[in-house]
Amino acid sequence: MRVTVISGTIQEFDGRRFYSCGMYYQSKGLRLHRAVYEYHNGPIPAGFSVHHVDSDRANNQPDNLELLETKNHQSLHANRTDHTNWINAMHAGAAEWHGSEEGRAWHREHYEQTCRAALAERAERVCAHCGKSFVGNKWKGKYCSNNCKSAARRESGVDVVERVCVVCGKVFMRNKYYKQKTCSRSCGGKLAKGCCD
Repeated sequence: MRVTVISGTIQEFDGRRFYSCGMYYQSKGLRLHRAVYEYHNGPIPAGFSVHHVDSDRANNQPDNLELLETKNHQSLHANRTDHTNWINAMHAGAAEWHGSEEGRAWHREHYEQTCRAALAERAERVCAHCGKSFVGNKWKGKYCSNNCKSAARRESGVDVVERVCVVCGKVFMRNKYYKQKTCSRSCGGKLAKGCCD
């Protein structure tokens, strides 16, 4: 039994109509390519997927369908340029929708319904820097104050970078947010007097 193509978005098989939905033709959760394969070959074993041989998901004829191990099937599609292009287009479309007035309205409503109350919950916590108890957000916040947060970051050394002294050329380490250009007070004094640039 063959698939009857009714239109670009409708195909029929075994007396049932399937409609283009996302990447596949479906009818109430049943995908056409799977229905065709099972009709001609029996149940699909666990760990296997039905693959479109010519990569055209609109071509659901029995001779265009083959069984592949799911991991191989996923790997095959992950390496295809058309799949990558589709994913990129999907991300671009999602970004556009989320930035639209409709998307922003949905996010505001979703925040009010599911997030606002949870994010407002308070709990007693212990500061990860000084060990002091404090009442803060139940879900986030490791420090009792911005001072402790900054001190912990400085102590971690995450912002320390290598610099070269503009006076003597010596390499020294400083926090990337400090404006210091010299390795020592001596070199700093020389720079201030205009002895060197």
